[in-house]
Amino acid sequence: MSVPLGRAILTLDDITKQIRRTFEQFTDPRRGKNTRYTLVDAGLSAFSVFFMQSPSFLEYQRSLDQRLGKNNAQTLLGVHQIPSDNQIRHLLDATEPGQVKPLFSYLFQALNQASVVETYRSVNQTLLLAFDGVEYCSSHAIHCPNGSTRQHANGSVTYSHTALTPVLVKPGLDKVIPLAPEFVRPQDGAEKQDCEFNAAKRWLADWGDDYRPFGVTLLGDDLYCHEPFCREALQRGFGFILVCGVPSHRVRVGRVSGPGRGCADRGPAPLDRPTARDRYLSLRAGDSPPRWG
Repeated sequence: MSVPLGRAILTLDDITKQIRRTFEQFTDPRRGKNTRYTLVDAGLSAFSVFFMQSPSFLEYQRSLDQRLGKNNAQTLLGVHQIPSDNQIRHLLDATEPGQVKPLFSYLFQALNQASVVETYRSVNQTLLLAFDGVEYCSSHAIHCPNGSTRQHANGSVTYSHTALTPVLVKPGLDKVIPLAPEFVRPQDGAEKQDCEFNAAKRWLADWGDDYRPFGVTLLGDDLYCHEPFCREALQRGFGFILVCGVPSHRVRVGRVSGPGRGCADRGPAPLDRPTARDRYLSLRAGDSPPRWG
C-alpha cells in the first residue's frame, strides 16, 4: 500500500518503521520480569485498530494466530505478540501524548515530498486548516487529574477528556491530513480550567512556524470568531475563515447584514470560492476590510 502521487512513494512499511522508532522511545513503567509484551507491540496493536477501522480487528487476529500461527497484525504491521485490550491500555496509559508528535511531522513531510499536500490547495491557493475540538472520553464517575469537569444545574458532574484536532481539508475531498493534536488539560500555573481555545493558541505557538510557509487559511467555528484570536492568527502569518453565527455574535451579524462602516461586498464570486457572495467585517472600526489574494 502506498500513496500513488508525486515522485516520492510513501508506503505502509515506511509508516510502520517510523511508528516503531517513535514507540521505542516510550518509557516503560513496568519493573521486574512482567514484560512479556513490549510497548512497541502495544502501540502498534492500538494503531492497527484505527488503521483497519475495525474495533474487533485485534480479537480476530488473536483467533487467527491461535488457529494458523500467524496473523495480519504480524505480517502487515510487524506486531510480534498481541496484548489484550486491557494490557494495551495499561501499557500505554503512562505515555505522555507529546511523545507521538514526531509521527505527525514525519507523515506531513512525507506527504509533502510526495506532492500530496499540494493537491489540497483551494481558496486563494492556500491550505485550509480546520480547528475543532473532540471529546473522546466522558463519564459521571471515572476521572483523573488531566481531565476537565462540568458542573450541571442538578448537581451532577461530568468528567471528560478533550483534544483540539487540526486537519487539512479541501472541499470535495472525503479525506483529510491530520496534524498533531493539542490536548485540553490542566496547565502549570493556570487558575482557570483549560479549554479548546487555549489549546488552539498553544498549537499556533508550537506549530505556527512550521506551517506558515505553506500558506495556510485557518477555519473555525464561532468559538474562534473574536478579535484576540484573529489578531494572533494574522500576526503569525495565517489567514482565517471563521463562523459568525446569530446566537453568539448578534452585534457582528447585525453589522455585516446590511451596509455600514467596516463592511464590504465583493459581488459574485467565482465557482471555486466557498460562497456566491461574501460580506466582510473589519476587526475594528476604521480597519480596512480583509483582502483576498
